[in-house]
Amino acid sequence: PPIYFERKSLPDLYSTLSSGYSRFKKECNRTIIAKITLIIIIEASLTRISNGCDRSEREPEEIIKQLFTLYVKHSIPFVMTNNRDESSMYITNFYIAVGKEYLRKKNK
Repeated sequence: PPIYFERKSLPDLYSTLSSGYSRFKKECNRTIIAKITLIIIIEASLTRISNGCDRSEREPEEIIKQLFTLYVKHSIPFVMTNNRDESSMYITNFYIAVGKEYLRKKNK
């Protein structure tokens, strides 16, 4: 399916939405042009994001606003999980559900 997950740890999220943002915007534009849904899966809760990241000078509120802007303005949703294992479980079950729906529609 034309769905791509971009997995981010807390430090990676801050880095991507800071110094790596120009690269990330290009990636987002490529997925939009290719009609691929990009979903950001973040291994941190909103509370953890709002507590900041030691390795970043960015304010947590800026990162949170940027995430919601990506979602509202560019239709790039984000999902928050507690850790890598939970992210893996989310992605696996997401694709299982997509596959079941595909088969259901195909067999109609």
